[in-house]
Amino acid sequence: TESGPWNVVALAEPLTSGGAGYLAELFAAVEGATGFVLVGPAARRTNGPVVAVIEDVVRVAPMLRAAERLASVTGGDARLLLAGDDGERLHLMEGQVRLMLAEAAAKPLIAGSVRSDPAAILSALRRLGAGFAIVQFGGCLARREAGFSPLAAALEGPLFLVR
Repeated sequence: TESGPWNVVALAEPLTSGGAGYLAELFAAVEGATGFVLVGPAARRTNGPVVAVIEDVVRVAPMLRAAERLASVTGGDARLLLAGDDGERLHLMEGQVRLMLAEAAAKPLIAGSVRSDPAAILSALRRLGAGFAIVQFGGCLARREAGFSPLAAALEGPLFLVR
């Protein structure tokens, strides 16, 4: 609904378990695309918070902007879900994110933290009732080289897959 530095592609067909290679080709072929919006075959939810899964604190600012923009359209709120390898890493990430957000006028909710494990992340997204999720292509949940079976089967709402 507004002009900006985004070039987003929305896929018309639900993502199936064999979608990893297809998405890798799309990311390579569609120059300048920020990411892709997609759903799984079981998607049924469109309301609820927009949850950005943060695996690297460097990505907080762009993923938070994306979550806030989507939340302004969907009527939900923006939340961050931190994903890390262990408790120490998650504690460090949370401290860094809180420092980054200290300057923000509207403080998004840090919805929690989970292990960098697809099952744990998907479970957290379900628990949070995510109406829209944002994850990084090449991250833990959407590995470039792995199949998308767990992700495709578990998606209950739209997903914004970013570079």
